[in-house]
Amino acid sequence: MKKFGFFVACLVCSISISLAKDGELKTSPLAVAFGSQPDFRSMSLSPDGNKLAFIQYHPDGFDFVRTLDLTTKQISGMIFAARKDEQDISYCAWANNERLLCNLRLVSPFRGHYLEGSRLVGVNADGSKMLMLVPKDLKGEFSQDLGTVIDWLPDDPNHVQIRVSEMGGSRVGSLDIYSGKLVGETRGRPNVYSWISDGRGVPRLYYFVSPEYRRWYVRTSDDDRDWEILHESKADDLNDKFVPYGFADNPDELLYFDMHEGRRALFSMDLAHDRATRVVFAHDRVDVAGVQSLGKYGRVVAAVYVDDRYRHNFFDKDIQKIHEQITPLFPDQNVGILAEDWDRRYYLVAVNSDIEPDVYYRYDSKDLKLARIASISSKLKDRELAPMREIAYPARDKVNIPAFLTLPDGEKKTGLPAVVLPHGGPSSRDVWGFDMLAQFLAANGYAVLQSNYRGSQGYGEAWSGAGAFRNWQTAINDVNDGAQYLIDQGIADPGRICAAGWSYGGYAALMSAIEKPSLYKCVISIAGVTDPRTLGYRMLMYVGGSAANEFLGADEIGETGSPLNRAGEIQAPVFLAHAKEDLNVPFKQSKIMYDALKDNNKSVEFIEYEHARHDIRPERYRIDLLTRMAEFLDQHTK
Repeated sequence: MKKFGFFVACLVCSISISLAKDGELKTSPLAVAFGSQPDFRSMSLSPDGNKLAFIQYHPDGFDFVRTLDLTTKQISGMIFAARKDEQDISYCAWANNERLLCNLRLVSPFRGHYLEGSRLVGVNADGSKMLMLVPKDLKGEFSQDLGTVIDWLPDDPNHVQIRVSEMGGSRVGSLDIYSGKLVGETRGRPNVYSWISDGRGVPRLYYFVSPEYRRWYVRTSDDDRDWEILHESKADDLNDKFVPYGFADNPDELLYFDMHEGRRALFSMDLAHDRATRVVFAHDRVDVAGVQSLGKYGRVVAAVYVDDRYRHNFFDKDIQKIHEQITPLFPDQNVGILAEDWDRRYYLVAVNSDIEPDVYYRYDSKDLKLARIASISSKLKDRELAPMREIAYPARDKVNIPAFLTLPDGEKKTGLPAVVLPHGGPSSRDVWGFDMLAQFLAANGYAVLQSNYRGSQGYGEAWSGAGAFRNWQTAINDVNDGAQYLIDQGIADPGRICAAGWSYGGYAALMSAIEKPSLYKCVISIAGVTDPRTLGYRMLMYVGGSAANEFLGADEIGETGSPLNRAGEIQAPVFLAHAKEDLNVPFKQSKIMYDALKDNNKSVEFIEYEHARHDIRPERYRIDLLTRMAEFLDQHTK
């Protein structure tokens, strides 16, 4: 009887694994519309405000750079390109009105894992004088980072200040953007991984990390030997939230983030007068998400926070006035001022909403003219997208969970197939605005619920708590209570709900189906964490086992918080997808989950993407992924 039972179990289960080879990739019209790369990204305004640089994605599968002359309306040809499947261009920015600096990202195998490296490339706006800006003493050597700009030195048209990482440390110097020569270097320091300049070419802070503690050092004089400890914490102290941002107009005024009355706030510290501190901005309900800086010297013009969407608390009255002039033109949309020319006349503006991806404009503050440049998503221009509605639903302990609900276009608003879509991170949150995955699912007929479960960031310490790994039970209960809310409200058909997520969201989808198997008909985990107890290796490389365990909560997670350990409890069919070169969540996390599900005779599909990273960005892979997701969902819910 045991043999017969095993044979029957294998007949009813479905197990497949496939490497997504280019010749076998799937496609569909909706997947092409939503999965295609944007028409352009990373737009940068020249110092004179008359030219733009931007990155495009070639149909053959590689990034390249072009420029647009806003005066003549002429678009350049390809001035610089990355190598397909080997490099990405993360940004291109103007060092002066003639020359661009582009940051290349590449992945290299290292000690059985993958590490990301970066390189700087200099190129003129006409495509001439292209040069890989590698300091001569490091050519041919392994280094993750051969040039992160920490100060653009706007008063020196030929140099920028960069950080160069070496094995076990880093150093700072001024890089000639035409020759690649590095001058005026600080001494290399072991275990130092970050530097902050005062905006005038003087390195003032650096960040030291050891297995025992973390320290920020501050420079106290012009002598490179005079450094003092500014802030110190133990390596495994997760309650320490001190994060320097940079300097205000006064080079002795340090701006930094820390906690204030249970929420993240922006502070100022006077380094010249006993390090006196003051609160620059704090919100009474949510965390400060960051700051906005603009112009020649990167002056801080606003603090940024998020309630349901991004908001600004302006410090610069001129920028506030410009924002107030533009915002009424775009009701119920997000308006962001992204860049300012050095004469403070021209501004690069982006406008978006839940139903429209970014549209770019140039604003002339002298003539009060707003000129449209382009939308990033021409493939979606004729599609009716689904509004994203802010809601709150009650958790089992009566706490209201903030969330966003997207319903498919059409008259039917009840009894729908639904996807519960927890966000990744988990040190993150969902925000009102265009969401590719939610819109794709809604276009396929699904109601989509995105909850900011407890453990999400942005709502203060009481909400984020010890994090959604260490307090996984609370986070997963919140996700499952969201699914139950859809049923109770009549929105979702209780027999047609699936859980899906990316990264931590994949973990949450798997754990939700384990904790409440009766709720879900299928599960999708993309680049998902499946065994948090083994995920700390990247932290182990830098700060030791205690910090890794503290962050991931190995003791709190134990065996019950591991999808891998509980694979035998999963009842719903599972779809796994993962990139081989994932630097955030190792590919192995999905591979071992697939093996465990297979060993337990569960229904599982597993798709591998050879030349991709955590975001599975290559267009051919993204379209294939969306196509397969839609097929999987339809198979189990329609």
